[in-house]
Amino acid sequence: GALLSLGREMFRLEILEDIARDKVRTLHFVDEIEVYLAFQTMLAEKLQLSTAVKEMRFYGVSGVTANDLRTAEAMVRSREENEFTDWFSLWGPWHAVLKRTEADRWAQAEEQKYEMLENEYSQRVADRLKASGLSGDADAEREAGAQVMRETEQQIYRQLTDEVLALRLSENGSQLHHS
Repeated sequence: GALLSLGREMFRLEILEDIARDKVRTLHFVDEIEVYLAFQTMLAEKLQLSTAVKEMRFYGVSGVTANDLRTAEAMVRSREENEFTDWFSLWGPWHAVLKRTEADRWAQAEEQKYEMLENEYSQRVADRLKASGLSGDADAEREAGAQVMRETEQQIYRQLTDEVLALRLSENGSQLHHS
């Protein structure tokens, strides 16, 4: 429960950071951190951001409007609905908990990952390079390799996360998706 809530908050803060970065590009002479803090402060209650600064004196100079806040809140909720479980399944603190509390399942997932690397990785990278017409391009190969690795970890850790959370949440009567 607590780690899931913390993960949800970290995810929301990450998205607000992206939104602030985009907003700063449309403004002149505004510090990115001011814009980020404005979003964080003004949406702290609605998005349950316990780590947010409670008051910000210079909110007015951030250039963040009421409409920006509504849009940001909607974007955070939409992305959370679509991306949170994948993000959480790759989150370092969650992996640390899994290694400690689900050692057998973690070992199985790691074994699955190494098997894939041994048996499918090269072929999947080659297929991706061939499909994009970039065979023999070292940079493209590095990028394709990173993508294949990310997709593999996403698949394996998402499956592990779903299993473990389903078990834990059924024991606690909680749910993964918040409103």
